[in-house]
Amino acid sequence: MKVASVEWQKSEWKRIDKTKTLVDKIKKYLGKAIEGEVDIIVFPGFTGCFFQQLSYLDRSIQS
Repeated sequence: MKVASVEWQKSEWKRIDKTKTLVDKIKKYLGKAIEGEVDIIVFPGFTGCFFQQLSYLDRSIQS
Protein backbone atom coordinates (compact mmCIF):
# COMPACT_ATOMS: atom_id res chain seq x y z
CA MET A 1 0.00 0.00 0.00
CA LYS A 2 1.34 3.43 -0.97
CA VAL A 3 0.60 6.48 1.16
CA ALA A 4 1.33 10.10 0.26
CA SER A 5 1.40 12.97 2.71
CA VAL A 6 0.98 16.57 1.62
CA GLU A 7 1.99 19.42 3.87
CA TRP A 8 1.76 23.01 2.71
CA GLN A 9 4.07 25.71 4.00
CA LYS A 10 2.70 28.91 5.49
CA SER A 11 3.92 30.85 2.44
CA GLU A 12 1.78 28.61 0.20
CA TRP A 13 -1.32 29.35 2.28
CA LYS A 14 -0.70 33.08 1.94
CA ARG A 15 -0.83 32.74 -1.87
CA ILE A 16 -4.30 31.18 -1.71
CA ASP A 17 -6.69 34.09 -2.12
CA LYS A 18 -9.64 32.45 -3.89
CA THR A 19 -11.60 29.22 -3.65
CA LYS A 20 -10.50 28.28 -7.18
CA THR A 21 -6.84 28.54 -6.19
CA LEU A 22 -7.38 26.15 -3.28
CA VAL A 23 -9.35 23.67 -5.40
CA ASP A 24 -6.74 23.79 -8.18
CA LYS A 25 -3.96 23.12 -5.68
CA ILE A 26 -5.80 20.12 -4.22
CA LYS A 27 -6.54 18.76 -7.71
CA LYS A 28 -2.84 19.04 -8.59
CA TYR A 29 -1.79 16.97 -5.58
CA LEU A 30 -4.56 14.42 -6.12
CA GLY A 31 -3.57 14.09 -9.78
CA LYS A 32 0.04 13.37 -8.80
CA ALA A 33 -1.15 10.79 -6.27
CA ILE A 34 -3.29 9.04 -8.87
CA GLU A 35 -0.41 8.98 -11.36
CA GLY A 36 1.82 7.50 -8.68
CA GLU A 37 -0.84 4.89 -7.89
CA VAL A 38 -1.13 6.03 -4.28
CA ASP A 39 -3.75 4.23 -2.18
CA ILE A 40 -4.14 6.89 0.51
CA ILE A 41 -3.35 10.60 0.48
CA VAL A 42 -3.19 12.56 3.72
CA PHE A 43 -3.20 16.32 4.22
CA PRO A 44 -1.86 16.55 7.81
CA GLY A 45 -2.89 19.71 9.57
CA PHE A 46 -5.03 20.70 6.60
CA THR A 47 -8.14 21.46 8.65
CA GLY A 48 -6.28 23.58 11.18
CA CYS A 49 -4.45 25.58 8.53
CA PHE A 50 -7.62 25.94 6.50
CA PHE A 51 -9.61 27.46 9.34
CA GLN A 52 -6.74 29.70 10.42
CA GLN A 53 -6.52 31.14 6.91
CA LEU A 54 -10.24 31.72 6.25
CA SER A 55 -9.68 35.46 6.39
CA TYR A 56 -7.61 35.18 3.20
CA LEU A 57 -10.22 33.27 1.23
CA ASP A 58 -13.31 34.60 -0.48
CA ARG A 59 -16.72 34.26 1.15
CA SER A 60 -17.87 31.31 -0.95
CA ILE A 61 -15.50 28.96 0.88
CA GLN A 62 -16.91 29.98 4.27
CA SER A 63 -20.39 28.58 3.68
